[in-house]
Amino acid sequence: MTRAFIVVLDSVGCGGAPDAAAFFNDGLPDSGANTLGHIAEACAGGRATAGRHGPLRLPVLDGLGLGRAVEAASGLRAPGLGAVPQGRWGAATEVSRGKDTPSGHWELAGVPVPWDWTYFPTTEPAFDAPLVDEVCRLAGTGGILGNRHAAGIAIMEALGEEHLRTGWPICYTSADSVFQIAAHEEAFGLERLVLGFEGNRSETAKTRQTQRGIIDSSKPATFACAMHCGDIEAEAVAGRVLAAAAEVFRELGPGLLPSAYEMCLCHELHLRGVPFTRKQPLPLTYKGVALPEPDEVELLVAGRVVVQPRALRQIQPVHEARLLSQLRLGRWPLGLLINFNSLHLAEGIRRLALTSKRTVGVVG
Repeated sequence: MTRAFIVVLDSVGCGGAPDAAAFFNDGLPDSGANTLGHIAEACAGGRATAGRHGPLRLPVLDGLGLGRAVEAASGLRAPGLGAVPQGRWGAATEVSRGKDTPSGHWELAGVPVPWDWTYFPTTEPAFDAPLVDEVCRLAGTGGILGNRHAAGIAIMEALGEEHLRTGWPICYTSADSVFQIAAHEEAFGLERLVLGFEGNRSETAKTRQTQRGIIDSSKPATFACAMHCGDIEAEAVAGRVLAAAAEVFRELGPGLLPSAYEMCLCHELHLRGVPFTRKQPLPLTYKGVALPEPDEVELLVAGRVVVQPRALRQIQPVHEARLLSQLRLGRWPLGLLINFNSLHLAEGIRRLALTSKRTVGVVG
């Protein structure tokens, strides 16, 4: 076997580990933890009727052994999950010390974490001066907001307006001690978030993880988590492309031929293991007639994101219109117009999607 797919259902546990009593949530031990089993019991008991009814039904996963895994891990025969497995199944007990998300994900990928992570303190401020100084340097601001443990929605609602007024990013952490940053996509800039924090991790790298996300502000004075685009896979690909573009720009700077930037960007994507196709044909059909000469997409990354590397004096509306036409005709969800002939690369980025909405952005 040369390839395996790992599908993670985060926060869908099927039984507590033998040492569950040593871990706590809000002062209560984790003994008896069984998210999936309790969901199955609630469904069977008529306590889960929002948009659904009846016992929990997961026929494909149950056929792969999900119900048996719940029973092996917890002793519970989950209602609705009683299929005879058609494949191999199992339930594993984590050997890593932490109960946090990154530890579990690392171990699932074959890399146990037999040490304790460094956790942010529960006091305020939660982040020390070197980390705050580094974030301010990357963000180009005189300070940050938050600097404490908090739930994402709550801190966005509490500090969203102040963030819009000051321009300072909202920085907070979770029970997992994951460093998270929230900022307005339009006022702060999505490209500024991605390029600033993806390609420059020194103090932030020591925190284990800097996550990114999006917050939405379609209603006045309200802030809520949302994805910037409906295609999560395309968003992830775009982030990797922008990080690669930032590396190329740091090495080369502005003022070169567009072909040089395209070749170097392709090489950087290859080094990062990101699949791409150069000169992707775009067949054209007009009212049922196939045109003899197709159009061409300079760079199609992971089959999802159209990338146009450029070295222009200035991006014109027609350049953006061409990219949108390619997205529409090729049915690709997302496009990046990257003008390397810019004093600051973030100023030369145009991110276009077939569907969009007014959003506020979180890096979180």
